[in-house]
Parts: sequence; C-alpha cells; structure tokens
Amino acid sequence: MKTYERTHPWLDFHLDISRADYSLWRALGEAQTSCEYIASMPLRPATAQMLYQIYLAKGTVATTSITTKGLTEEEALQHFEASAADCPEKAHLYRAIDNIAAASNDVLDKVLDGAQPVITVQDMMRLNSMILQDLELPDHVQGGQFRDQRVAVPDTLGAPAEDCSYLTDKLCGWLNSGNFYPPEGLSTVYGLLRAVVAHLYLTWIHPFGEGNGRTARLLEYQIMVSSGVTSPAAHLMSIHYSDTRDEYVRQILAALKEGGDILTFIEYAVQGFTQGLRDQIQFIHDKQWFVDWHNVDD
Repeated sequence: MKTYERTHPWLDFHLDISRADYSLWRALGEAQTSCEYIASMPLRPATAQMLYQIYLAKGTVATTSITTKGLTEEEALQHFEASAADCPEKAHLYRAIDNIAAASNDVLDKVLDGAQPVITVQDMMRLNSMILQDLELPDHVQGGQFRDQRVAVPDTLGAPAEDCSYLTDKLCGWLNSGNFYPPEGLSTVYGLLRAVVAHLYLTWIHPFGEGNGRTARLLEYQIMVSSGVTSPAAHLMSIHYSDTRDEYVRQILAALKEGGDILTFIEYAVQGFTQGLRDQIQFIHDKQWFVDWHNVDD
C-alpha cells in the first residue's frame, strides 16, 4: 500500500457522471452551446484582438490573485498593451502575470499547431517551470520539479512527497482514458469535465513546491482550448474561481471531506463558467454594436 492510500483516500481517480443531476447537465449543455456560439461569431480582427487582450489580462490576474493580492485588471491590460509605465514596486507581480501569459500563449500555440489533447506529466512540469521562471523562490523549490517536502493545502496537506510522481502519472493515465472520451457532439461537455477534474486533482496532489494552484488552473485552460473552447472563454473558469475565492476553497475542501465525491465541485465550476459565458456574449455584442455604429456612413 502506498502512503497516500492511507493519508489521502479521496484520491481514488473515480468519477461517476451517471450520478449527476439535471442542473449539471443543463449547465453543461448551455456551456457547450455558448462556447460554440462564441467560436462562430464573425469578429473584426481588431475586435478579436481586443477581446483576446482583455480576457488575457482578466485571466492572468485571476490566476495569480486567488491566493495572494496581485495587480488589477486595468494594470495588467496596460502592461500587456504597453500603454502606461509599470510601477517599479510591483515588478515581481508583473513578472508573475508575464509568466502566466507566456504559458497561456504557449499552450494556445501548441493547440493551434495541432497538438494532440493528451495530458502528460511533462506538460504539468513544463507549465510549473514556466509559471515560476525568474520568480523569487525558497531554496528548496525548483520550478518544474516535484517537491521533496510536505506542503500545506487549506486545512490539510498535499499528498506525500514520495507519491507525487506516481500520482501525477496516474492522473494523466486517468485523464487520457476512455472515461473522458466524448460521445459524438459532446466534445466541449467532456472537455469541461476533464478540465475541472484535472484542476481539482492536481490541486489535491500539490506535487510542486510552489505554484500548484496556478499550474492546476493553466492545465484546466490547456484542456479547455484543446477541446475547442476559445482562449477568451477558457479564461472564464479562473475568473470565476477568483471572483468567488472563499467558495472556491470551501468547495475544494467539501469534495475532499465527502471522500472524493467531486460532482458538487464540478457543478460549482460549470455553473460559474456558464454565467461567465453569458456575460462574455453580452460583452462581445456590446463591443460589436459600438464598432458597427461608429463605422456607419453618414
């Protein structure tokens, strides 16, 4: 018996989606329809670029600010657009969002180049290394390397250090298994399920010395964009977690205390994502109307 089986029995790598109630399936269906609608919207190049930049700023700020106070969305957007001077006292915060942006863009480029949606341990290590690049870290932490010490997760501990390599490999095997192969017409639905499960399990395992939450949220982003979700929409999950950070932590712990029953966490994540999609669609419509109105011939 491995140590984690005694200390972390909720890491059972099991999801019985047949137990999901109607509200989750309804939210998943709406999410797929909304994602497909956003992907099919005919946007002017300038509008598409603006949308990408705005949600990159929102997503990077959300990903870095869930556990620590970071930059505002306005500061991040100005930084990415080079439209205002950076505050020198916040150089470490700009470095952190630059790392998230670079990792997000790397993921997106690989998907656009036709990378297969297979998840590997090397993916997780690469994301963690990119996230922690050039940041000040404790001496015992090496970016992209599994930890050799215990780490704390809210109200509990990460999985035993000696089991981290085994557990991440097991997680990849599960995520790449037939459990998450989508029936015809449900690729986005099953992509969302796979993404949320990957995020939750990597958060529970906490295999790295630093940046576990950021790595988990970027892995979630990777799975979503590889399932056909647009980049601006794929950032919405992290934005939801950041906007509801107390509930986010509560839901992670509740799933753990329920012995690994993750359906409630999935519903929390998907419901928030679906609301984010509604808001994003309205945001796009408003921007399109504004652009079209200002381009009408007198």
